[in-house]
Amino acid sequence: MRALAIVLLLVPAIGHADSYVELGGGLNIPVSDDEYTRYVEPSPNLFVRIGGGGPRVGGMFSVDWTPLASDDGQFVDFNRFRILGHVVARGKAGPKVELAGRFGAGIDIMRLAVDATILGIRFEGSDTDLGFALEVGGGAWFTVGAGSTQVGVELVLPIAYHATEGNPNNPTDPDNARFEYTSVDLQILGGVRLRL
Repeated sequence: MRALAIVLLLVPAIGHADSYVELGGGLNIPVSDDEYTRYVEPSPNLFVRIGGGGPRVGGMFSVDWTPLASDDGQFVDFNRFRILGHVVARGKAGPKVELAGRFGAGIDIMRLAVDATILGIRFEGSDTDLGFALEVGGGAWFTVGAGSTQVGVELVLPIAYHATEGNPNNPTDPDNARFEYTSVDLQILGGVRLRL
């Protein structure tokens, strides 16, 4: 949590001359670990970001949501929310092209809901777990029109660490689920950046 507080202090004030808002989404592809990839399939992702700073280094705050697709999708509903602060480095690659790289830290919130009937017995419940999130990403942003709007593409590696063992006496208890894994995903994202 200290890392999140430090990174959030680096995010500039909204009123800074080079402030922006980014909106977008893309595809989230699970890479590892086995405990995570056994249940999660490629899924959509949506994000909102706000940031700013100087011409080379700045800060950014992001919130994203991934409704994780699952092999048990008809019975299980997984949702992941991430809230991060980032340090952003950027540079011009041409008159209308900006390259950007970023590193972020924050929280990863996993929400699990189960609703199933098996052999006439109904199972339902939900649980939420708070984990630690890291993220490394980079991409290119292309200026459109007069210069206040950009469109961009990014490759991102979101990493999350969860260490909740759940109910050892009943590992299928949906109200006390096991969230014990380190996940690594690959995200292919596209978005729109609006300069404020």
